[in-house]
Amino acid sequence: AKLLNENPRCDMVYSDEDKIEIGGRRHSQYFKPDWSPDLLQSSMYTGHLTVYKRDIVQSLGGFRSEFDSCQDYDLALRVTEVTNRIGHIPKVLYHWQVLPGSAAAGDKLFARASNIAALASAVKRRGYNAEVLEYPFVNRVKFNLQEYPLVSIIIPTDREQNIFPCLESLLRKTGYPIFEIVVVTNTSLAARIREVYGSDSRVHVVRFDAPFNFSAKCNRGAREAKGEHVLFLNDDIEALDKAWIECMLGYFQQDEVGAISP
Repeated sequence: AKLLNENPRCDMVYSDEDKIEIGGRRHSQYFKPDWSPDLLQSSMYTGHLTVYKRDIVQSLGGFRSEFDSCQDYDLALRVTEVTNRIGHIPKVLYHWQVLPGSAAAGDKLFARASNIAALASAVKRRGYNAEVLEYPFVNRVKFNLQEYPLVSIIIPTDREQNIFPCLESLLRKTGYPIFEIVVVTNTSLAARIREVYGSDSRVHVVRFDAPFNFSAKCNRGAREAKGEHVLFLNDDIEALDKAWIECMLGYFQQDEVGAISP
């Protein structure tokens, strides 16, 4: 009530929570982030203690019986499609009781099918070109790329011990077909990189001999980049999954997304 009095335009409010055993022992505190639409696509993280504006719920038809056992997840997905005025109370205000056979105990396995169905319904409603994947405890919306624009990977560096493992990893483990790597570095390291990767048309070296300045190097690399998307990468990062660029680009299907970070 205090949050709604201070923020009367809020349409939805949720809090942190924990679990409580029959004997009263509390555990598994869940300290949640502020509103995250992508996290909601992964799980019903807002939880059972959620307050909604009555008129919004009524306008959407309330709970839908075809999603019984996950009707709260379906409602949260639909409400957050029509409003982003969502408040979070960073306090544990709800204790989810753990009983044999309950969802809190992880025993309602049939609820997973309903959970996935609710998310699949949202994906279809939103017009995403995507698949809904089921993992043991979370969901994943895997976006399918509709086009393959050039991606420029910009790496500011002055550290030889980092940049070569980084480049080797990117060139060997990146499955995305159209990318360039723009390395911004000093003259001596630039010469070494050209010796090793001079024959690879995907690797471009930009000399920067001023004192190291991360922001200035990123800006210089962006000016030299040719890609529709620019991807800023530290020199101590290595690729682990061949589809890492596709995973990030897929989120641009959502109109409100302008920047992506893992």
